Amino acid sequence: MQDTNLDTFPFRARQALEMTAAEAAQLVHVTRRTWELWESGNVMPIAKRELFIEKLKGRGKSENSQLVLILNESGDGVDVVSSDTYCSCLPAEKGNDEYVISSLAVCRQSGKPYIHRQHFNRQQNEHVLRCIENWKGVMER
Repeated sequence: MQDTNLDTFPFRARQALEMTAAEAAQLVHVTRRTWELWESGNVMPIAKRELFIEKLKGRGKSENSQLVLILNESGDGVDVVSSDTYCSCLPAEKGNDEYVISSLAVCRQSGKPYIHRQHFNRQQNEHVLRCIENWKGVMER
């Protein structure tokens, strides 16, 4: 079974950084068309995914912006959340190590805003919980 979050990772990461497809493609040395194919569901090669994740470090929309990478159980990056679009992070269920992080997003088909929710396991994502400790949700600002 394919992880559908991996399918949306290129788009969500680019969106969090407010980059064009051409800018994201340039980071990993591919054409804009190749990047667009990855965003539309073609599998992004692991080497390109790792290169993109590495190049995400230290980037953000604004000078004070921070990014956090959400990992799946295999340690693959499945989502990126920016401190600029962060809404909240809550436990998914009592007694469970699963959390749900929410952030503002834009639907790539309609262009309409929505709240994106990403489930993640605490064990692989302690760094997420540490990073967002001091973030304020967009509704709290």
